[in-house]
Formats: sequence, C-alpha cells, structure tokens
Amino acid sequence: SLSVDSKLSCVYIDAPGGRQSLALPPQSEAPVGSETLAAMDIAGIAAKLQSENWLAKFLQQAKQATDISATPWSASKRSAGVMVRKVTFTMPVPQDFPRAVTRLVNLPMETKVSAVFRMHQQPDRVLLTVQFCSHDVPYGENFHIHESMVLKPGFCDSVDATRWVEVMW
Repeated sequence: SLSVDSKLSCVYIDAPGGRQSLALPPQSEAPVGSETLAAMDIAGIAAKLQSENWLAKFLQQAKQATDISATPWSASKRSAGVMVRKVTFTMPVPQDFPRAVTRLVNLPMETKVSAVFRMHQQPDRVLLTVQFCSHDVPYGENFHIHESMVLKPGFCDSVDATRWVEVMW
C-alpha cells in the first residue's frame, strides 16, 4: 500500500539543474504550452487540484492510466506551504516511434509509473510540479520527466496556465 512515507525507487527531491522542486525553469527555457482557462479563478483551481478524486480521473482520461494508487495531499516536510502527493499507476507506452528505433529497443506496451506531485498555492498563483519515472521503459530508472505549471489570474475572470517539460538524467 502506498503511503506518504513510502520509498519510491527514484529520487524526487530536486528539479533539473539542481534547483528546488518548485522553482520554475530559467527564463531561457521556453514553455511547451500555455492556455487561458475561462471562467476560473486561482482558489477554485487549487480546490479542484486538492480534491481526492480529481487527479485519478485526470490520469485515467489524459494518460489512460490504470491501477492508480495515491496518497492524500500532505504538507511537505522540506518546504513550508507546499503540499505533496505520491502516485503510482500503469499507463500505455506510446508505440508511434520510427521503425528504426523499435528495432533497436524493445518497448513494452505499458509501464508502471511513480510520480510525485507538488503544489504551492500563493495569493497570486498556484505552482504545480510533477516528476514521473517510467519503470518499464528502457533506461526508465535513469531519467525523470519533470513538468512545471504556473497558474496565474488572467483577464476577465480567467486563469493563464503556462507549462514546461524537462528531462532529468
């Protein structure tokens, strides 16, 4: 059973470049996307993110995840005001790689994933990060995917969301 004290096989303390886990990427790093969420506010988004079943539903819909096990959100022991949640699940591995790659590397149809989500709600924004480790893909224990998102009030009762994705070796 997964608990807040569970040991995961990958280390999830730092962000890329050794920065703190909730620090945004340097300005030289371009975001991979941004969008405006209409009819939303920061407090409403934070409440939805912290609700017990939102994350599992999101992982099922966005990642086709199964066998989801998650801890409740809990206060970080390392960073004041930061909430942390550990999640494990199984998800399909994309199979749309070039044939030359699939001849060299045997890709599984699915992989077990360990993830640590962190959220820091501030008066003017919400910072959300997640580090994923895909255990069953080749060399999956040797890298993490680190996603960062900042949600800020936008124009006219909206929220602007900006997202970065980085690979940690």
